[in-house]
Amino acid sequence: TTYLDVLPSAHFIFALSDSANLRLAVAKTVIRPNFRELAPLAFFDFELFAGVEGNPALKRTQVWNADLRFETYRRGAQYFAVSLFYKKFNHPIEQVRLAGTKAYKWENVPSAIDLGAEVEGRLKLTRLAGFLRDFMVFGNVSYIYSDVDVSQTSDKLERPLFGQSPFLVNAGLNYSNPELGFTSTVLFNRIGRRVWLVGYDQYLHTWEAPRSVLDFQVTKKVTQFGELKLTLGDILNQEAVFYQDQDDSGKFEAAKD
Repeated sequence: TTYLDVLPSAHFIFALSDSANLRLAVAKTVIRPNFRELAPLAFFDFELFAGVEGNPALKRTQVWNADLRFETYRRGAQYFAVSLFYKKFNHPIEQVRLAGTKAYKWENVPSAIDLGAEVEGRLKLTRLAGFLRDFMVFGNVSYIYSDVDVSQTSDKLERPLFGQSPFLVNAGLNYSNPELGFTSTVLFNRIGRRVWLVGYDQYLHTWEAPRSVLDFQVTKKVTQFGELKLTLGDILNQEAVFYQDQDDSGKFEAAKD
């Protein structure tokens, strides 16, 4: 299959001062289905514990992107930024449950949009005394409104885009001492609930509930060309909950869902 995709983009930067910019970016991009999504055969997915069919008729997703961003920089790789963004998806690809079966298939929906805002920054604690000045805090918080055009789908149920969370939170604390050759980082992540499997009119969508993830990494340089690294992943070990929201409450309720 051969496609000709023309992908224009434009990026404008207005310098408000020596350390602050206002950026506007507009671009068109494409998301092409992978081989497994296109293959005309079924395979068994051990995570879903069900069969998944490819779809040779899948269309590529064309995306229009627009971003407006205010950013300010300080010495030492420190910065603060606020962004507004918009995405329009034509023919996004979603995994849906086939009516009357326990099998799933990849299909296109007509269109979808994402509209959101993000605040992010990185701050080095240089004004604190002693070893505390070797710490840096960083993170970002995003809010995303998402909506799918379900007018030509079997479920007709309003919902966000498959896999899209309404909010994302990332935060981190880094310690770095070049003289000792020692660095460590703590990372925190949390997502809002998102559609994990698209249902239909007689079978509700399956949602993935929010969960918090905490990771830790420490690195010690032992020679000029070598280092030792220890990583602890998902320290909180919270349950991953996937559920159907029977009363449409917007959250997981063990007694009902």
